[in-house]
Amino acid sequence: NVIPNRDVLPYDFEVAEGVVIPAGPYNFTNYRFEFNSASHRKVKLDISYKFGEFYSGKYKDLNLGLEFKYKGYVTFQLNLNLVRGDLPQGKFDENVYQVKADFYFSPNLGLLNYIQYDDVSKQLGANIRLKWRISPGNYIYLVYNSTWERRWDPISRFVPLESRGVFKITLSW
Repeated sequence: NVIPNRDVLPYDFEVAEGVVIPAGPYNFTNYRFEFNSASHRKVKLDISYKFGEFYSGKYKDLNLGLEFKYKGYVTFQLNLNLVRGDLPQGKFDENVYQVKADFYFSPNLGLLNYIQYDDVSKQLGANIRLKWRISPGNYIYLVYNSTWERRWDPISRFVPLESRGVFKITLSW
C-alpha cells in the first residue's frame, strides 16, 4: 500500500519534546503492509507496519493486535503501537499499550472495559461502561472514566489525575 502525503505547516510544529518541524510545504510517501485474520474466528490477529518519509525525515509505525472471543459473551483484546521517527531536528519514540475486555451478560446487557497507557504523556486511562439496550436504538449507559499519571514515587507509582462518572440515555423515535 503506497500512501502519498502533502502537508503545509503554517507555523513550526513540535512533533515531540524538543523535535520541531519547521513551517513550510512537505511532500512525502509512506508504505504500509497489513495482515488481518478473519474477524469471525475465535482468535484474531492484526499486524500493520507503516514506514517511509515523514516531513523532512523517516518514520516507522508498527501496530500489533490480538483478540480472543469466547462464545459471543467475552472479548479480550491486546494492542500495541510502536512509533519511531528520525528527523534532522531529532528523534522521537512513542509506545501505546491497550487492553480491552468486554463481557456480555445477555445480548442486551454488557460491561465494556478499555485501558490505555502511553509512555510519552505517561498517562494511564480507563473507561468502564455498562451498556443496557432497552430496545433497538434505545440505550442506557453508566460510564466511569479515570486517568492517572505515572511518577517515580516508590509509594504510589500512578497518581490520580481525574475521575468522572456519566449517566447517559440514548433514545430514538
